[in-house]
Amino acid sequence: MKFKYFADLFLQIGSNSWKPSTIFKYESIVTKRLNFLYDREIESIKASELKLWFSQMNKEVSAKTLRDYKSCLNQIFQLAKYDEFIRNNPIDYIRNFNLVKPKIQPFTDTEVNRILEASKAYSSKFQMFLKIGFYTGMRTGEILALKKENIDFKKKLINVELSRSKFGENSPKTAGSIRQVPIVDALYYDLWCYCRLTFTAYLFVNQYCEPYNTDFSFTRYCWKPLLKSLGIPYRKLYVMRHTYATNILKNTDISPYELSRLLGHSSTEMVFNRYVKFIENQKDEFKRDVKIY
Repeated sequence: MKFKYFADLFLQIGSNSWKPSTIFKYESIVTKRLNFLYDREIESIKASELKLWFSQMNKEVSAKTLRDYKSCLNQIFQLAKYDEFIRNNPIDYIRNFNLVKPKIQPFTDTEVNRILEASKAYSSKFQMFLKIGFYTGMRTGEILALKKENIDFKKKLINVELSRSKFGENSPKTAGSIRQVPIVDALYYDLWCYCRLTFTAYLFVNQYCEPYNTDFSFTRYCWKPLLKSLGIPYRKLYVMRHTYATNILKNTDISPYELSRLLGHSSTEMVFNRYVKFIENQKDEFKRDVKIY
């Protein structure tokens, strides 16, 4: 049986449960990266040649992308193994690829205040987008999906239920991402005023009264010019989330577990690996004259 048969089967099975973004990713991998295997008898494909292929790909793409390739291949070969066309899955012999996560570079308190002040030269829509980002730590896609009905001003809570991307509106990144985020006092009044003056269901809509699918317009026409005018090195809008996480850890008594719930992580691993380690690395040298007892 040809490799393409099981590759197509893999996509057909997955398309019934995957999100549109996942369908797009795996279809791209199969049709653009794995198509060189299409006409091969699946039992003829050996682990050694896949290792060679991965070593060549290692020069072109990131470790994260290699992991996606490996996951895709693993599931295709596993289908062939289930149907007893192969005895062993060659991907079992391929090592995992070590991820080197980029270091986070959150904004300082001074930079945040300067950014929020300078944003007053732009639309109220952009101002509110920034305030929600810096004061809730929500993902940019989650902010774009916000509707007025998601905001409970009596309980001072934002109900995070959906996310928007170039593939449209879907459930957030993980099950834990469906959550409630408290509206802090610094955000409450501005958000209340903004909602009163907004006459659409979504908080953020374009000139056609349709919700944004990406933050492209905000980034190109507002965010980049704003940072440039302030002389602040460019970072993505997503860094508002990192800034919120590191500052709330530094300045409050919140636990890493509580923060992971606020951010919508499925576990505390990300909080410890990314935010707690960052704060620890920023501390002054250990004071040896400290009184322990």
